[in-house]
Amino acid sequence: MLTETDDKKAQLAEFEKNYEEIERCVERYRHRWTFKASVMKDFDDIKYEIIAHVWKKWHLYNPKRSIGAWVNTVANNQFRNALRNLYGPIAAPCLKSKKTNYPNYIECLTELELHLTKCKECRAWFDRKKAKDNIRMPVAVEHNLGEVSSIPCPVAHPEETVAEMHVLIKRKLSQLERKVYKLLYEDGATEKLVADFFHFKKDGVRGYKRINEIRAKALAAAKAVMRTL
Repeated sequence: MLTETDDKKAQLAEFEKNYEEIERCVERYRHRWTFKASVMKDFDDIKYEIIAHVWKKWHLYNPKRSIGAWVNTVANNQFRNALRNLYGPIAAPCLKSKKTNYPNYIECLTELELHLTKCKECRAWFDRKKAKDNIRMPVAVEHNLGEVSSIPCPVAHPEETVAEMHVLIKRKLSQLERKVYKLLYEDGATEKLVADFFHFKKDGVRGYKRINEIRAKALAAAKAVMRTL
């Protein structure tokens, strides 16, 4: 007589046997995930959530049925749910205008404004909720006409910020410490290379004591600099 545990083990073995086919079925939905502005989830997140749901429903699978057809039914429902749950709260409520269709539902702000004069529901959403919804996005939805990385940002300059941080940190270090800092953090040298260059001795399993001291001092300097920014 099979116990519940034995039945579960048998289901798991069957699921693992068909895992590659399940993954291929779910992977077919990748081309449909075209909206790139969300920082919350990408398709890989959704993919493994769907696969996890397939396992959750695996006890309902009839081996006499085509596994591809069954997985496709489950995956399609979960994919629709993911789209609704993730993008529903930030979508304009009215779908009468073609400008409200994702991924590029706003192509012209003039046409949007014209639509808002006719649709009170959209007008209320735009006035009361849209600004809050945009906080959840890396850029406003109406600017998502392509990859987020293609949109110029007049504020963030990471390369310049990092370079400035290096300068400010080195000001708090001695001449030798600055040289070690540059090799380690700007040039990407290994500890062994730095130790050989400056003739630092290794302190057993604890590594290079002098380098560790300089790292600690650089970290303290970085924290001090961050407090002043």
